Amino acid sequence: MRSYIVIASIVVLSASICFGQTYDPNTMSAEKTDPCLQAAIDASMDVNGNLWYGAGCLFGILGMGASYVIEPDPPATRMIGMEANEMAIYTTCYKLEAKKIQQKKSLSGCLTYAAVYVLLIMGASG
Repeated sequence: MRSYIVIASIVVLSASICFGQTYDPNTMSAEKTDPCLQAAIDASMDVNGNLWYGAGCLFGILGMGASYVIEPDPPATRMIGMEANEMAIYTTCYKLEAKKIQQKKSLSGCLTYAAVYVLLIMGASG
C-alpha cells in the first residue's frame, strides 16, 4: 500500500513539473515558447497518421517511399507575428517532425502489410 502512495506521488509531481504553467507573475505575461518545440507539437497534431498507416498498408513500399518524398509545409497562419529567424526554425522543425511521423506510420503500415501477406501465404500453403 505504501509503495502505491510513493508511486502516485512521483507521478503527480512529474506531471506538475512537465505540464506547469508558462505564466510569469513578475512580467505579467506568458513566456515565449521554443519555436522548434511548438513546431513539433503542431506537426504531431496536423499530420494524419491514419492516412500514412493506410498508405503503407495498402501500397507497401510505395507508400513508405511517398512518406520520404512528400514534405508537408506548416500553415502560414501559425507563423503570424514571428520574427524571420523564428519562422525559419519553426518551418525546419515542423518539416522534420512531420516527416518523422509520416515515416513511422507508413513503416507500421508496411510491416502490417508484410505480416498479413506472410500469414496469407502460410495459410494457403498449409
